[in-house]
Amino acid sequence: MKTPAANTTVPPGNKWTWGTDLRNCLGAARDTKDSATLEKMVEDILSGRILDDGEISEELMFNSMLPFQAALKLSRGFGNDFVYELCLHHDATPEVLDEFCAHFDSLITNTIAVHQNTSQQTLLKMARSENPHTAAGAIKSGRLPESVLEGCAGSDEVWARKSVAKVSKNPAILRKLAADSNADVRSEAAQNQHTDIDVVEKMALETDCVAAKAAAARRSTNPELLSRLFGDLEKHYDAGLADALKQNKNTPKHLRVVAALKRPDGN
Repeated sequence: MKTPAANTTVPPGNKWTWGTDLRNCLGAARDTKDSATLEKMVEDILSGRILDDGEISEELMFNSMLPFQAALKLSRGFGNDFVYELCLHHDATPEVLDEFCAHFDSLITNTIAVHQNTSQQTLLKMARSENPHTAAGAIKSGRLPESVLEGCAGSDEVWARKSVAKVSKNPAILRKLAADSNADVRSEAAQNQHTDIDVVEKMALETDCVAAKAAAARRSTNPELLSRLFGDLEKHYDAGLADALKQNKNTPKHLRVVAALKRPDGN
């Protein structure tokens, strides 16, 4: 069994020599572009010709040129220790993505939720999960049918309604969520660009929702409303509100200038 040595040198011209020492093996695993060579490296590790505790394999798994089937074989060889790296592959198969869609690690399930090869069937399975992180990831992907999002908008779970408020493109659903009993849900709805501007403006005037004030300041075309929001900025400084007023061309010019000069201390 050939074990990469710990003492290393950089080969001339940065040409890595696979199988000599650890640094060369890491460099070759990271920089090799030829798929056949990368597949051979995987075989060397799995056969024991190259002894690896996972460090070299990790570099291989992050190499975008490693063919997916070789990556899958390498991950299996390490007891699926490289699931996250595996699911990052652009050519990960729908079957493998479905296999790990109920993983305990939310980083992995969130990656699966937004992967281009994840099937609708898998996303629906994730949306029905008892794990809130998994279900929320599926909702936030924005790839579920609107009918499913509408059902989630009526959920008793705050996290579900909040997730829908973040990604829905349905003004009717967003209007409902803008009046939700939970402040976090209302805040997400206010920030969603698909929420009708009249809803956002009303929230900005009638509530203390800072997100609604900033969203209204960003989108409103009503100079009078924008002036009132500047008055709110004068009372309680908020960086998001100040930036929105500054960027909105409908804000009276003199107020845009003052908003741009405002500092966190209110001066």
